[in-house]
Amino acid sequence: MTELGGGLIAREHGGITHTDHAVASSDATNLKNTTATVYGDHITLKGHKWVRLVPIGNLTALHADVQWISGAGDPRNAVHIVLAVTDPSNPSPHKRHSLVVVDPKQRGVNVVRPMTVFGYDDAPEGHCEVKYDNVQLDVKSGVVGGRAGLGRGFEMIQARLGCVSTSWPCQASADGRPGRLHHCMRTIGVASRALDLLLLRVSDPARKTFGKQLREHGTISLVQHHCAADTRHRAR
Repeated sequence: MTELGGGLIAREHGGITHTDHAVASSDATNLKNTTATVYGDHITLKGHKWVRLVPIGNLTALHADVQWISGAGDPRNAVHIVLAVTDPSNPSPHKRHSLVVVDPKQRGVNVVRPMTVFGYDDAPEGHCEVKYDNVQLDVKSGVVGGRAGLGRGFEMIQARLGCVSTSWPCQASADGRPGRLHHCMRTIGVASRALDLLLLRVSDPARKTFGKQLREHGTISLVQHHCAADTRHRAR
């Protein structure tokens, strides 16, 4: 890690800790259980998060193509970017949060346990429960954007989803595709390629069962058409 404040240049693994415990966190304005109280040039971070981590690799500012973080339990994990309330009384719910940068080895950071998703455990990747207990930071190096970044956490998180720029302020990509649409397009492309491979296989004249090519069997034809219809529907 070469810088943690206004620029944030990371060369290891890290993650964004967004979801608050016991809060419907898909609406980021609901986040209230993790606070970063500012005292002059210093910050005290307290909170309880569910953390999904992914490899960041070389990250400049908030790279919009970054996945949501690589295992908090992973020994390579070098930084948590925590969405926390810094101005709870601000009349605008979109200006109450900031992104705070935390070293996971810092005193007060407690990785409680790895989580499972639908019963699957992908440790050390995936989700972890993390508590922040009076973690001490300073504003200059502990807030993304430094003091100017206070109150802009919601804006930064939303911009990350709406662009594919590698710098802040986040700009739209050259072709105008926001980050979410970019990910959807890539997924639909993978599905389309899988459908192409399916068609090649069932049309292979060397593959016959019970005297018919695979594509001539009713069940396979039904599956083939369901896949094609579903892929086209998702692409709309």
